[in-house]
Amino acid sequence: MGRGSGGVVCAALGANVALAVAHLVAQWRLYEVLGRMRYGEPVLRAEMWVGNLSGIQMAACTGAGVLLVGWFVETRHHIALDLRGSDRPQVRARRRTRFWAVAWSVGFVSWTVAGRWTQNLYRRAEQAEAAMHAVRAGMLTDLLGVLAGLAAIAFVWRLSRSRFAPGRTASPAVPA
Repeated sequence: MGRGSGGVVCAALGANVALAVAHLVAQWRLYEVLGRMRYGEPVLRAEMWVGNLSGIQMAACTGAGVLLVGWFVETRHHIALDLRGSDRPQVRARRRTRFWAVAWSVGFVSWTVAGRWTQNLYRRAEQAEAAMHAVRAGMLTDLLGVLAGLAAIAFVWRLSRSRFAPGRTASPAVPA
């Protein structure tokens, strides 16, 4: 991965955010259809869209994860959460980077756990109301995915643009 790999990772993460939004819209459509009818072709079509987008989202998330791990290995010599510096702008930048790293980590774990839980909730739903509850939970899960993706983008972007990123030479810190 070269000097611009942070941008590539941010683009992949951005695609994941867009897919999470598309998945949220598909779930909203399923929610609306379930509110009007319990069975039928419109329900099956809406479920198909949600299922297909789930699969695409999982594949894209895996691809972005591989890119993220590759980028992070590339930055291993420039430790992300323990940047050493003496002046105040670097300390502030280090704190902001730490915030985004924690936000991304917590968001990603929450999104993963909540996603599995909502899938199981939907599979076990026998009544329309229970299915609608599961879809509402799924929409909240997608919001967690969007927030986690945005936090990951902020983390990668900040660290890629810092003076500690690979390919960068030490230069005077710019006030944040």
